[in-house]
Amino acid sequence: MIDILKRLKSMKIQKNVKETFDEINKLKGEQDSVFEFLSNQSNEKGKLIKENNKYCGVFTSNKDYKSFSNNLFLLKMNLSNEDYYSNDALVTTISLKDWIFQYKISISNLYRGKKSRFYRMVLPLDKELKISYLFNTNSFAFNQSGCSSELIKTYINACEFHIYKLSNDNGKYLFIDCLSEIAYQEFYDQSICILCALGILTGYFVENECFIFSSDKIDFETISFIEFRSLRDSKYAMYEILPTNPYVFFDKNEVEKNRKLMARISNDVFNRLVNKINLSLTLENSLFIFLEALSYPLDTQPACLSVVLEGLCNYVKEENEKSFKPIQEKCKWKELREKLKKVLDDFEYDFSQDGRLIIEKRIDDINNPTNRSKFEKAIELLGLKLADYEKEALLNRNIFLHCSTELKTEYIKIKEGSTEYNKLFFSSQILIRLLYKMILKIIGYEGHIVNILKFNEDVFESIKEEPRLIKI
Repeated sequence: MIDILKRLKSMKIQKNVKETFDEINKLKGEQDSVFEFLSNQSNEKGKLIKENNKYCGVFTSNKDYKSFSNNLFLLKMNLSNEDYYSNDALVTTISLKDWIFQYKISISNLYRGKKSRFYRMVLPLDKELKISYLFNTNSFAFNQSGCSSELIKTYINACEFHIYKLSNDNGKYLFIDCLSEIAYQEFYDQSICILCALGILTGYFVENECFIFSSDKIDFETISFIEFRSLRDSKYAMYEILPTNPYVFFDKNEVEKNRKLMARISNDVFNRLVNKINLSLTLENSLFIFLEALSYPLDTQPACLSVVLEGLCNYVKEENEKSFKPIQEKCKWKELREKLKKVLDDFEYDFSQDGRLIIEKRIDDINNPTNRSKFEKAIELLGLKLADYEKEALLNRNIFLHCSTELKTEYIKIKEGSTEYNKLFFSSQILIRLLYKMILKIIGYEGHIVNILKFNEDVFESIKEEPRLIKI
């Protein structure tokens, strides 16, 4: 029995995190310091402070450094008896009385040391990130006391990445380790792809700030480089689209028979999402805007969601270019185009120069689908079947993009006496659910999603007969 336990323990992935946490604690615990410019333009020194957990610098001078405006500078500062640098400090000027100028410096990164072979990113978590309930994971061991969760493996360009959570006395953290030798920028970009994928699947896009470490050793026993980076604010979805807890959707006596409906993301599906984001700027930008839009107010959210819909349809079109062309043979299309232009030449009408150009442009574009046709084709290729109210929400897309709220609501039926706000809210929720369905279809997910419209079925009458979980 002892031999079996030893073998099981040896099969676990080993993680060395002590040095990583020590470095994070040094930086997070540091409050004030002094910085200096490493340039010929100024020998000024100032005070480094923290505001809302972000670093910034302040100094005053009787000199008007006009050249500071909108320029990036290299700074040096001492934190915890170590010299750190910032290579993108942005200086802004505030004039005070008696020709005294106050300069404020936004600092988005601090670093020290030399970049090496292996990289690790660590992000503080300000809410629960559900990994173990949703993903197929591996267990692992580590060399510092704390609460651990499971570990996700993924591969990008044949490089192995590990994603896992750990906690210590100062909080909870998300770790991303690359177990292959990789360049710094490549590691950073691919880590952002992983964070975006986690955001889509969990509803929590972790950002705010991160710590990046580099080491000559794959186990990070020693650290040769550390960087603090200030990121955009984290994003939080109102609802989680993938069901993980049956007690939320079913009565106690129905839980066991419906437990199989809970979502489980396989390694293949997660790998597919991460790699598709990494390979397509169209998809990456669409998902970034989607995650941003989920927390936007209702007056701007539908327009942003409509932009995402356009982006996802463009992505499907890029992946299936020929399927979107009415005439797929290029030579046949050229033949038709020339014949149409010849008809224009023979047509007896005194065109203005601009009028002629407009018609020729239409002829050149005639083999490209209209926006509506593009949406319908993308939906068809993804294998989605839309209800009438979803088709109507698609038609409202153009209304949102033109900053109007005069919606078509023949099939988007809401309770009598409800306000225009309710129509706008449900139109937006229909788009959110549709976009999630498209994203999950793109990556080949098969399973159930949460029918987020059911949370307000007492007002939205169009979905009275729909289940709480929908199979896609």
